[in-house]
Amino acid sequence: MVESLLKFVTEENLFSHEDKLLLAVSGGVDSMVMSQLFLNAGIEFSIAHVNYNLRGAQSTGDRDFVAAWAKEKGIEIHVREVEQAEYVSKDSIQMKAREIRYDFFNQLCEEFGFTKLATAHHIDDSFETVLLNLVKGTGPKGMRGIPVRNGYIIRPMMFAYRQQILDYAKAYGVKWREDPSNSKTEYQRNIVRHKVTDVLKEINPSLQDTFKDTLVRMNGAADLLEATKKAILEEHLQAGKSSLLLKTTWLSPGDQNLLLLSEIMSDYGLNFRQSRDMMRCILEKEVGKLFETPRFSLNVDRDSIVIVERKSLRSESIMINENDYNTQIGDTTIHFEVLSKPGFGLEQHIAYLDLDKVTWPLEFRQWREGDRFVPIGMKGKKMVSDFMIDTKIPVSLKGDVLVLISGGEIAWVMGHRISEKFKISNKTKRTLKISLGHA
Repeated sequence: MVESLLKFVTEENLFSHEDKLLLAVSGGVDSMVMSQLFLNAGIEFSIAHVNYNLRGAQSTGDRDFVAAWAKEKGIEIHVREVEQAEYVSKDSIQMKAREIRYDFFNQLCEEFGFTKLATAHHIDDSFETVLLNLVKGTGPKGMRGIPVRNGYIIRPMMFAYRQQILDYAKAYGVKWREDPSNSKTEYQRNIVRHKVTDVLKEINPSLQDTFKDTLVRMNGAADLLEATKKAILEEHLQAGKSSLLLKTTWLSPGDQNLLLLSEIMSDYGLNFRQSRDMMRCILEKEVGKLFETPRFSLNVDRDSIVIVERKSLRSESIMINENDYNTQIGDTTIHFEVLSKPGFGLEQHIAYLDLDKVTWPLEFRQWREGDRFVPIGMKGKKMVSDFMIDTKIPVSLKGDVLVLISGGEIAWVMGHRISEKFKISNKTKRTLKISLGHA
């Protein structure tokens, strides 16, 4: 299996001798086999482990197991301990845990100079992802599965099936920790893994090999779609002083053109159904039809779509003094309240800050390129732009994100995340509660 790993790494050009590698290791069979294969291949690497502290002694056991293995093999390990308070979010615990995990990985790469992060995803994981995307609704991009590489993230185990990994672990004595939650069918992925996949294998015993071939074809189809989209934009998109003009003379009835239009319009915040409605308006010459997204206005003209970026009402900085309990920024109202005890809540539109850490006046403004802050739970600073990518804030909404600044530091990416430097602790005596609303 070492040979298969090295062959896959070479074919996919995943990393070189100049790269500094970090392996994400949970202690499960997939990541432990990946670590052992890298070790057997003589590849230098360090380990990152996140202790989510969600399963009591089992979580601690996972951490100690991975740490003991790393010590025995002489491998550097970095461990992140997650506190329960960090799970306060409108997102599911799984989504929040993922965010914490990748924030930690990003921090390690920035601090220690790691150039590649390897995760142990394999072919079965990719298959499950495609099935889930199909059930929820997806376009060609959702049929790609899990990419072998995504920026600095690489997936060197994507050549192997889950059963191959298990067989290798048993044959070569690779120890691992079993997560009991993997067998619970309350999670969508586990339903696919334990119920759907087995039924599909009864229909097609060669399901996994068939999927590998299908994945290659779907990736090719998605690349072809992207190339066609790019060619259309190069020929038909014109930039004016205050708007973009997309000529529609290329558009004619047909699902292929609807697909192309929806892919283009998704960049401006339109979903597939809105794009279908837009195509109908274009073909039926319904001139003047207006489509609006949070960031763009798109107007159907005679032979073009006029795309105008909507001006933000929040472009200027607004300074707020200590006694200003209510403030209006565009269509957003901001209300302040001082609490004599630590505050706590789950609402995304409310922030609780340690008042004694706040410096007046406060500044509210739109986020800017280059802005950095320390998301709660992290030690190092993170670009606000990277934070929005990691938390999957839609492109169409990014222009409306506001930040609260105290003493030159971002204390809150409003509606999304407060800063570690301003969080409530057991030493907090007074709390500043800030609530967002709409006029």
